[in-house]
Amino acid sequence: MHKAMDEKGSKVRKGLLITTLGGLLFTLDLPLLRLAGADKWTLIFMRGVFLFISISIVWYLVRRSSYSRLPYIAGLAGIAVAVTKTIANITSIGAIVETSAANVVFITALIPVITAVLSRIFIGERVHALTWLATIISFLGVGIIVGDSVGHGRMLGDMMAIVSAICTASAFTIIRASGRNVATSLAVGSLSSALIALVFFGIAPATLLHAASFGVPGLVWVALNGLIAIPLASTLIANGPRFLPSADVSMFFLLETVLTPVWVWLLFGEVPTGAVMIGGIIVIVTLIAHSCWRLSNYRPRVTLYCERGKLKLADFNPGVRLPPPNRPGFWGQPQLEVQVRVDDVNYYKGWNWAGGRNFLSMDKGTVRGMLRAQIFNIALPTRSGRQIAEFSPDGLNLDRVREACDLTPKRPSKD
Repeated sequence: MHKAMDEKGSKVRKGLLITTLGGLLFTLDLPLLRLAGADKWTLIFMRGVFLFISISIVWYLVRRSSYSRLPYIAGLAGIAVAVTKTIANITSIGAIVETSAANVVFITALIPVITAVLSRIFIGERVHALTWLATIISFLGVGIIVGDSVGHGRMLGDMMAIVSAICTASAFTIIRASGRNVATSLAVGSLSSALIALVFFGIAPATLLHAASFGVPGLVWVALNGLIAIPLASTLIANGPRFLPSADVSMFFLLETVLTPVWVWLLFGEVPTGAVMIGGIIVIVTLIAHSCWRLSNYRPRVTLYCERGKLKLADFNPGVRLPPPNRPGFWGQPQLEVQVRVDDVNYYKGWNWAGGRNFLSMDKGTVRGMLRAQIFNIALPTRSGRQIAEFSPDGLNLDRVREACDLTPKRPSKD
């Protein structure tokens, strides 16, 4: 049976697409900066300025072309994200200075775990056991990558990296809770990073175009980084929690840890070690498997079980977690009341509830009405509001259904 995507499934697909693209673009960060050939504080200053400019320009163009009143700071959520990203940028710079890069990468890999915990504590978001498992496996993969190179970093730098990870996870949680578009808050954090580099690390803007200090070729690479790759990646990732749980979105940052060594190998001839290859494979396979699971998990489906030529069970899985039952059946069994639409007929049914296996048992009359329906919808209450699952029986082999289940189409009634 061909099934139309419901609204939830469409959102998940969109979320997976934009977060995957965002995560992949983030992997270009280090290679582009390496190609510029400047010291890190000069790069941080220039990239911060470029990011601020590019994100601000996009905000202005969107606001102007759509005649919307999209604010630069999206209310309290925008302010909160701007603050957390400012602190995250400052502490990440401090961590790079005060401790080894391996320590920073390893601690940053904690972001998915921290995000899941914060989402559970502050917004009550249920984190599926498979998401926990995928996070742990990915974390182990990252651990393999950096395990041999983790040194004895200074405590101050390690604490700064932890603060940066907590702030990034907090930003994801805030975005998820508010559902607001806060991409411009990332511009504020980028500008703050540039100001820190300017004030505390002796960056002289007037000398940046001199070949001895930076030069035009280096400026081009940083412009590609700050005007195209990173602002686009930041915008995509910042919008990810609007469509996916924030814990899931944060996992895509692990792509940077895995793929950056590959790009460096291709561009600069630095061959990844065996540990990098093994850890990278673990993380990538885990992310792909988790994404496939999320996609299939959000597809509503009807499954018919037939034995000896008779229909035994008809199960409806809405693709979202079922709420508790809201009515008793004739024999006192738990049921959930749903609204069914078969073409121009609308009616309510109480279907037996099997919350542990996340399905409802459909009645035979509805199944028969579904077989030749042009429009077949099931609306039900869920924990996140009313959801509508839409199905189309186009392409269904009715002869096979009749032979296997002794079912023939029948126009339903409201009784």
